[in-house]
Amino acid sequence: MTTIIEPFERQYKDFINEISSMKNIRIGSLGPHGTSSEQAVKYMIGYLNKINSKCSYKICLMDDFRYVFDALNNKEIEYALIHSAYERITDYFWNHRFSNVLNFIYHTPDYGMIGKVGENYSFKKKVRVAACPAVQGILQYLAGDVLLDTEIEIVTTRSTTEAVLFVLEGKADVGITNETSYELYRDKGIQFISKKYNAHIVWCLFKNNSDENTVQEEGIIKLYADSFGGI
Repeated sequence: MTTIIEPFERQYKDFINEISSMKNIRIGSLGPHGTSSEQAVKYMIGYLNKINSKCSYKICLMDDFRYVFDALNNKEIEYALIHSAYERITDYFWNHRFSNVLNFIYHTPDYGMIGKVGENYSFKKKVRVAACPAVQGILQYLAGDVLLDTEIEIVTTRSTTEAVLFVLEGKADVGITNETSYELYRDKGIQFISKKYNAHIVWCLFKNNSDENTVQEEGIIKLYADSFGGI
């Protein structure tokens, strides 16, 4: 009887055999800099370097997961790294050109709610919260001790880094972001105003197995991933 882990072990061995002789690997995921997706790609490349140190690894960050989808579909990248919390990850699993070649767990940076230094949000009547869909589920947990009797308006962003930018640009009052995105802009007058949260996320790596030229081929129905959902 096959154990629950055996398919993952076979998948891992096949992937290692595949990349062991490759000279150049481009890996696409969600940007901009600071996202948990970027940290996961760096973590993976750090490990792959031990397997194939002669390979040149390039991280291709894109502002939207649909751009990552298109890049893989058009073979502009060798692999796409997508987190399992992305609500349209099935677009990758159910694309007949793509195959899931590796899965691993990576602990996210700490997440929290940020606001501008000197602001008191506790008793405001209404607060706009910038957050990407993947982390909107922790809004109540983070806001519990911060936004008391406050009407909350969610301003949807594409990533945790964009949530920081929305606060800085005045498009939102506060934002849900992670430590790495915060560190990029901590000198811009922002601070964490809530408790923090992190999660063990499964990351899924996909490749394009097709020999078809999807850029020029006509009559193809493209399944674009939703514009939002990154971390």
